[in-house]
Amino acid sequence: MVDLALPELWLPPKPAIIRPARDIVPASFLPGMFPGVASSIVPVEVNYTDTAFRTGDGTWDAGTRSFGSGVSATKRVIVAAFSVGNSGAVASVSIGGGAATLLVGSLVSNAVTLWGVTLNATSGNVTVTRSGTINRVGIIVWEVLYSASLTPHHTDDDLNTSTASLSLSLNIPSKGAALAGFRGNSASNTISLSAGLTARVTQNTFDNANNAYTGGNDGNMSAQTGRTITATLSPSGNIGGAAASWAPVS
Repeated sequence: MVDLALPELWLPPKPAIIRPARDIVPASFLPGMFPGVASSIVPVEVNYTDTAFRTGDGTWDAGTRSFGSGVSATKRVIVAAFSVGNSGAVASVSIGGGAATLLVGSLVSNAVTLWGVTLNATSGNVTVTRSGTINRVGIIVWEVLYSASLTPHHTDDDLNTSTASLSLSLNIPSKGAALAGFRGNSASNTISLSAGLTARVTQNTFDNANNAYTGGNDGNMSAQTGRTITATLSPSGNIGGAAASWAPVS
């Protein structure tokens, strides 16, 4: 009797498993992983959140101010601080209990200065320290979200003692944001943010009828070099202003 070995049983390869598209989880890629492939850039957002003013010299505790509802580890809180007086000026600002960085502006009488901190908070204390004799002081507060840095992309500021309008020039990055504050002083004056940004706050009786201020901002802007931002004062008088823009994370 001949003992024959059984042949190996041949089985075809397993067919591919076809699943509905909803079951497939897309892969996650870091920006820059594939050169030449554009990554998604989150536009910078900026929101006006609060304002306050007062008379008198020395350090001013403006109390608890709104920093906006945004929540982010890279949230920037920006304060425009400005003074009215013959020999005094804003010397420093604290935001949320910490010393703020001077972003733009001269520490001289009647100037507008911009200060900022990185702070993930919806409210906090603002304190303005002043030098010399100041009759009045005010602040405007904004939140800036999704910017690459606290340091602005570009800034500009100016102070004119006798004019009907003041213009600043600001470079805007693609998907960036910008803000500006202006302060004016003349007899029974009115002030307006007349070009360049959307006005968000205007106070035409900054303690009395001879002082006024205004501020504005916009986000997710198109790239532009030398964007003109203008405030108009009627009648003409002393105007100071400061502006800054921020770039998104690239």
